[in-house]
Amino acid sequence: MLESALMLHVLRRANIEPEWQRRLRGFLTDRSTDADAISRIFALAAMELPVTDDALTALSGLIDGLEYGLRRKRALLLMLLVELGVVPSRAPGWRRTTSRPALSTASASCMGPPCD
Repeated sequence: MLESALMLHVLRRANIEPEWQRRLRGFLTDRSTDADAISRIFALAAMELPVTDDALTALSGLIDGLEYGLRRKRALLLMLLVELGVVPSRAPGWRRTTSRPALSTASASCMGPPCD
């Protein structure tokens, strides 16, 4: 569902492919009820529907609990939530360790082959 939510977001922002947007909205609507919390949040945000505070609290707990070795996944999730407008760019988890956000330095430290 994440890929579909992101595709809908990109198509909507580019204001192109209204038929694909309609089909993606239908797909996300049909599957969001039975989806896990993260997928549901991404789907709702991509469709510009309200995301509940309870869902965001659960998501925050999940993101904060990710292991150190998963910093790239944590950074990716936060970046996507910011892009979709679910959380502001200075949300909890967007820590500053230098003059730039820690998320950008965490991503840069894993150059080369994929790392977890």
